[in-house]
Amino acid sequence: MDELDGNGAAGLLQEIFGTDMTVTAVRCASCGAVAPIGEAVVYAGGPGTVIRCRSCTSVLVVITQIRGMSCVDMMGIAALPHARSFRCTTMRVSSTRELMSSLRNAWRR
Repeated sequence: MDELDGNGAAGLLQEIFGTDMTVTAVRCASCGAVAPIGEAVVYAGGPGTVIRCRSCTSVLVVITQIRGMSCVDMMGIAALPHARSFRCTTMRVSSTRELMSSLRNAWRR
């Protein structure tokens, strides 16, 4: 996998969030470092795109595409300013079976 700076995911993030996310400062949930996503480390070209904290290398964001739908895991981000302005769909699931059922239903729409 190729290692890029956070700007390597600019187009993908723009497509998902509808705004330039590379200048958005986020707080790493592991080490507490605050930096723009553009300064993070991006690994692209695998089954998904992984964005890691430059300070501690913990995973900030994982983005995969399934049947044309972007699945975004942002569990590594402790704080994201202006989060209310983003229009994202969130699913809360309690089990893998429930997750798969929710994804199947979303694909059918």
